[in-house]
This record gives sequence, C-alpha cells and structure tokens, in this order.
Amino acid sequence: MTSSMFDFTEERRLNDLELLEPIAPILAQANDALKDFVGEAEAMYADGIEEIVVNQEDATRVVAKVKAAADLYDELEALRKQFSVPLDKAKKAIDAMFKPSKAQLDGVKLHMKDQLFSYERLQKELADRAQAEQRKAQEALGLQADAVVTTDKTTGLSTRYKTVLKVTDPNLIPNSYWMLDEAKVLADLQAGVAVPGCELDKEPIVVVRRERRS
Repeated sequence: MTSSMFDFTEERRLNDLELLEPIAPILAQANDALKDFVGEAEAMYADGIEEIVVNQEDATRVVAKVKAAADLYDELEALRKQFSVPLDKAKKAIDAMFKPSKAQLDGVKLHMKDQLFSYERLQKELADRAQAEQRKAQEALGLQADAVVTTDKTTGLSTRYKTVLKVTDPNLIPNSYWMLDEAKVLADLQAGVAVPGCELDKEPIVVVRRERRS
C-alpha cells in the first residue's frame, strides 16, 4: 500500500471513529447484550447445517430445531430493535429538522435558474430581432440604391440602375462560392461582407416612357 493510500485510509478510519463517538455507549451496550446470543447462534448453525432428513425421526428432530432457531431469531430481532428503533427515530427527527432549510435552498436555486433561463431566452430574442431589423435595413438600402433613375430630356428615355454582381477576378473568389452562387455573393456584398474577386456594380436598364394620351 502506498503512503498516500495509507494516509487516506487512516484518515477515513479516524473520521469514522469520530462520527461513531456520540453513539459509542449505545454500540457497547448492544455488543454486550449480543454476546449472550452469539455462542448459541453459532452452535445452532454448526449443528443444523449438517442435518440430512431421510426418515420421519429425522424430520421430527429437524422440525424442533427449526422452531428453536426461529425463536432465537425473534429474540435477536427484538433485541436489535431495542437499540436501533431509538436511533431510527432520532434520524427521522434530525431529517425533519434539516428539511425546511434544504427545501428553501432547493426552491431558491430553482427560482434563480428559471431567472437565468428567462434572461438568456430574452437575450436571444433581442439578438434575433436586432439581426432581423438589420437585414431589413440592409435590404432597404439595397432597394434605395436600385431606385436611382436618370432621364434623358432629349429622348425621354429613363435609365434605372440595378445592383448586380460583377466578377472582377474569378481566381480570387473563395471556393465556398463555387459553383458561383451569385445571389449569395450579391446578398453578402450588399450586407457589407467583402468577397474577394467581386464587387457591386450598376447595370443600366433602359425604360421607355409612354406618353399620356390627352
């Protein structure tokens, strides 16, 4: 056995003795009372364990021994209860004394955990809401940019500029965008995410204005 293991075992033994000290007198009394029965019980065991029943005479003898063993067992059980029942009652009384404070602590722990859960859920909801509002704002900016219109006074033709993707260098585009998902790249660029090899551009769309009938 290593030194640390010995120290740990010895410490446990001393702790056990410390815990038993308040009930040491009761244990000593129980041990003294049990001494009167130990020898008799051992003798009954040694005698009865060798019994073999092969005829009626054996059966009659064994029945008597079974009754004697049962009677001794009942006496032992009564003696055990004489010492253990008061201890059981004391244990129940001690448990009852500690129960209210333990219940309060359990209750407050549950309450505080519920508060933490509610707070975390609220924070998540606020974060989700902020992200949704940010997306809406970015989409609105994109729509406003697309709404730019120029009109040629001479021809009467209007040009609206739509935000489209312009690939400047395919070799610089990250693999995550191949096969190129132009909608995803465009959405990221409009959201302010830099995508190497791509940029936003304006593509003219010619709009023919119809004259109103008088």
